[in-house]
Amino acid sequence: MNNDKNKTYLSPEGYKQFMEELEELRNNLANIGKSKADAYESAVGDGWHDNFAFEDAKREELRIQGLIQKKLAELNRIEIVTDSTDDLVIGVNDYVALDMIYEGEPPENMIIKIVGLSNPNFKADIPEISLNSPLGKAIYGKKVQDQTFYIINETKVNVIIKGKAKTLEDLEKEIKK
Repeated sequence: MNNDKNKTYLSPEGYKQFMEELEELRNNLANIGKSKADAYESAVGDGWHDNFAFEDAKREELRIQGLIQKKLAELNRIEIVTDSTDDLVIGVNDYVALDMIYEGEPPENMIIKIVGLSNPNFKADIPEISLNSPLGKAIYGKKVQDQTFYIINETKVNVIIKGKAKTLEDLEKEIKK
């Protein structure tokens, strides 16, 4: 993967999730249009002066249109990536053991799952990290024992890749070796 800043990297599942989100926004926009029309018809007078329901629906319609435009612009930058066949190279859906080294602090051991989803689950027992995050971009395509870094909030975080596996159980066995 070329870490092109303008690209959005997604797995096939992530692309499907992205397209479902876009379709949901389009459906929401259609529903807002209907509620706006209902508010206009139920108003007294010309239908839109001092009609708070109409104004709220119009604001929501504009918000959703903006989200759709953003998704459509991003759609042109999506690159679909697949799992690596190399047992040492970090790929999509891999569980990865890392040593995170913050300046002046002892290394922090961390296990993550790297995913190609547009909305990863950070709160899972094993946090999902997107390929498009600073950490995801730093480790994707690297090999076990590689050292790399990323910058977040103007702070450099050094990373050592300690192990990787397709399942959490396999990763835990590898770490114990």
